[in-house]
Amino acid sequence: MASQFAPESESPSATQRIDLRWETFDRQEVFRVDRENGRLLLNREYRDSLLAGLSPSRDDVPIFKALLFCLLGPDFQDAKPTERRRRELARINRILVAASALGQG
Repeated sequence: MASQFAPESESPSATQRIDLRWETFDRQEVFRVDRENGRLLLNREYRDSLLAGLSPSRDDVPIFKALLFCLLGPDFQDAKPTERRRRELARINRILVAASALGQG
């Protein structure tokens, strides 16, 4: 299942919807930005930890998703990330992985 967010745009007709999807990939990443398909992929390996005992649903972890959207929404509007932005995205992933590890201990 996917949730959707739409980044603000200067032109109302230029609104792009972003799908948020849970998929399984390397545990060193909590998220991936898929610009080509307008998707923010969330690592299913972290879902249970984020849910903290709640049942999964289409609209689960709304605050986490909203915060990621605020951090990453502009990445869906820019054509191609700069090297600096790629390093920032990797740093955000490292911070989230480390925070998840703290929550499990």
